[in-house]
Order: sequence, then structure tokens, then C-alpha cells
Amino acid sequence: MVEPAANLSYSGQLTIVAKHGTLVTNDLGVLDAAHLAFTEMERPASGTGVFANPGNSVFFISGAIIDNGQGFQGNLSGSICVDGY
Repeated sequence: MVEPAANLSYSGQLTIVAKHGTLVTNDLGVLDAAHLAFTEMERPASGTGVFANPGNSVFFISGAIIDNGQGFQGNLSGSICVDGY
């Protein structure tokens, strides 16, 4: 099966702000524009608070494009080990 030309890959940075700190990740993703869906692989880059030493665990986000392409909604799966939590 050949993937549609509307599919594309991208990379960037994602910042997650949580109650006990902030986690910055480098992401690599694929967008399926025909079905308004995406999936991303997140690699921790830096953090504050409990995420100050995030290690090199990889986790994933997948979801859908919403609001006529102006936003996204997704699920994050994976784990990050931090001291004290």
C-alpha cells in the first residue's frame, strides 16, 4: 500500500507543564492529513522540578487534529522515572 501524498513527517519541541515541574522533549511525528490523525515519538531533552534529570526514556503521543486544523487532542503513553514520585 502506498501512503497518500497528504501524509508528512515533522520534528520539533514539545513542552509539558505539570504540577511538579516542566519537561521539554524533542519530538518526531507523522501526520495523516487524510484522516486528521498523528503520532509522535518524544525524547526528553531537559526539565525542571521532578523532571530536572529526565533520562533518555522515549514515550509516545497519538491523537487527532481538531477545530478545523487549529488544535489537537491526544493520548500520551510511557513512563519517566523521577526521585520521590
